[in-house]
Amino acid sequence: MLPWLLTLWLGSASAQSSLDDERIEVYSRACDLGLEAACEAVGRLYLKRACDLGDARSCDRLLPDPVPIPRSAPPPRQAGDPIRLGHLSAEQIRKTMNGSMNRIRYCYQREVVRDPKLAGKIHMKFTVEEDGTVSNSRVRPEGALADCIVPVLDALQFPRPDGGIVIVSYPWIICPG
Repeated sequence: MLPWLLTLWLGSASAQSSLDDERIEVYSRACDLGLEAACEAVGRLYLKRACDLGDARSCDRLLPDPVPIPRSAPPPRQAGDPIRLGHLSAEQIRKTMNGSMNRIRYCYQREVVRDPKLAGKIHMKFTVEEDGTVSNSRVRPEGALADCIVPVLDALQFPRPDGGIVIVSYPWIICPG
């Protein structure tokens, strides 16, 4: 019954602060019984609480490093090979980008600590290859924020485009607060 209870608590979609104390208590009991996943959950809840209170180091430890996921590269194009442009719907692009927005926000939050006036429009441009992988990622304006976002873009996996590659231009407005 204990693994079922742990799954119930871990699977809860709401992360309301009022439930955090109860979760910490349940996870702590499970951790005392030797369930390693429960011990990790207690640690993450304490990090989340510290992050919510403004501790940037806790936020850094909570979110994964923006490192690309290793995967095989698309086959190299030969000089003279025709480039076939394909199609992805705006919804497919939006859905995939929304799945990575927490990692992109992490990059912004990390940089806004160094530069509180960091705001404006960033422009992300990349190519979705025929297998759905991303190549040729660029972010403008250049700088530490762009250096953090490019590996996030490189790790994206889109649905396979219809008919060939897709060149995506994705603007994002950033502002403190």
